[in-house]
Amino acid sequence: MEVNGHTPEIALLIHVEEAFIHCGKALKRGRVWDSDAQIDRSTYPKMGEVMFDHGKYAEKYDITRERITELAQEDYDDNVY
Repeated sequence: MEVNGHTPEIALLIHVEEAFIHCGKALKRGRVWDSDAQIDRSTYPKMGEVMFDHGKYAEKYDITRERITELAQEDYDDNVY
């Protein structure tokens, strides 16, 4: 499980006894490959913005949306792998 020289401190092993593939029509109905139905990913909010909006950080911790976004990015840069 080592990635880029980093070994995780913990891991979760899952044994799958049975798996079901979703209905193939769901992909067609969901218009997965239809370019007109695709969303521009640059319009998605950043993880820190989502955390801020859903976590009530401003009233709990007196922190700005911009700062929580910076912290989320720093955590991603420093702690993922």
